[in-house]
Amino acid sequence: MGFAAWDIDRILTFGALPADASLLQGAFDVEAIRIALGGREYIEAEIAGVKAQCWVGGCDEGFRQDMTNLYPMLPFGGNLGVRPPFAFPTDDVIAVSRDLTRLTAMVEAGAGSGRSLRDDNQWMALARALTDARWGALAQVMFVTPLDLQVPINRMPARMADQVSALGDLPTYEAAALADYDAGAEQVHLIAAVYADADLATAAADELAARLAAFNPSALYEEIGVTLDQPLVIPFDGGAVAIAALRYPYAAVEGADFELAAQPGAFYRRWIQSIYQRRFLPLLLSFE
Repeated sequence: MGFAAWDIDRILTFGALPADASLLQGAFDVEAIRIALGGREYIEAEIAGVKAQCWVGGCDEGFRQDMTNLYPMLPFGGNLGVRPPFAFPTDDVIAVSRDLTRLTAMVEAGAGSGRSLRDDNQWMALARALTDARWGALAQVMFVTPLDLQVPINRMPARMADQVSALGDLPTYEAAALADYDAGAEQVHLIAAVYADADLATAAADELAARLAAFNPSALYEEIGVTLDQPLVIPFDGGAVAIAALRYPYAAVEGADFELAAQPGAFYRRWIQSIYQRRFLPLLLSFE
């Protein structure tokens, strides 16, 4: 594609397949990308006023699959013969999505001419809380809404239903995030939920901390030295962000028997797996 994986500094991915979208930031050579894509039937184009590369069949053909022309080494659907459009808002940013409407909206949002979450006070408050230097260096974060996590009680396994029955009441949040940080000698994972009411955020922080203490996969907290932070509420104009966090040391490098659970992001990976399995209890709201 004209760039390598190590040229990417940061990636933002959102949406559901096949209309997901990605923003890549890094040290890119746009001319090298143009040449590489040109060898895969791409031509120069323009999307919302910025330079782009689209398959010769059209920028709106990103969903088309051509099983006779597979490019297994090409990300973003090359293994299915998909050729999504690429936009280059700046020399260090690449935007890509099979959905031309979504890609156009991304470019317009970046240019300030379209709708953006930057205009939403609650989402911005959540982002500011997550980038607070007190947590360390942010490695990865997953944003969710209540609909991403809820499970009807009649579809819960019996064991999960028993666990749910022991939960306290978590006030309904607008949006939430799971974040993973490098804090020097230890790693920090946190759950943050945003509320339009500071009192609800305070109650939510206490409940999130209690749930986090109980959400102990394979009873590993004690084995690897997990400690729980005190519940935290970060106010903003129009509400507050409720936060519960845990931290634990990295595995020692010299003379240590490496335990999987002590590796970087170990518990965070378990959180993400639980979300995909619809079993992430800390942010579960209703059971009806």
